[in-house]
Amino acid sequence: PVKKIIEIALIALDAGICEELLFRGVLFNLFGVTFHKSKYDLLWASLGNSVLFGLLHLVNLTHQSVASTVGLILSYLHILSNGIFWCIAFHFLQDFSPQVIHSDLGNPHISLVLSVYGPIILFMVLCIYLFNHELMDSLK
Repeated sequence: PVKKIIEIALIALDAGICEELLFRGVLFNLFGVTFHKSKYDLLWASLGNSVLFGLLHLVNLTHQSVASTVGLILSYLHILSNGIFWCIAFHFLQDFSPQVIHSDLGNPHISLVLSVYGPIILFMVLCIYLFNHELMDSLK
C-alpha cells in the first residue's frame, strides 16, 4: 500500500505541475493576449482555457465532479493568486483523492451532479466577471 500511495502521489504531482504549467501558465496567458482588447479579457481567457481543460478531462467525469473536470475553479485560483502555485496544489489534491485512486467509482446521477455544481460554476464565472470588471474600472 505504501508503494502504491507514493506512485499515486508522484502521478498526481506530475499531472498537477505539467497540466497547470500548460493550462494556467501558457494557454491562459495565450487566451489573455488573444482577448486583451476585449472588455472582459479575463472572463474570456478563463472560459476558453476551461473549455480546453474540460475537453482533455472528459474521461474524468466517471470519477470526479463536473466542477473539477471543467477546471474553472483553477482559472479562478490563478486570477486570485496571480500565479500557479495554488493551482498546482489544488490540482494535486484533486488527483490524489480517493475517488481517483479507485477508478471504478462512477457517478450515475449526472443530473444531480449538474444541479449541485452548475450553480457553483455559474458563481465562479460571475466572480471572474466581477473581478475583471473591477480591474477594468481601476485601470480607467
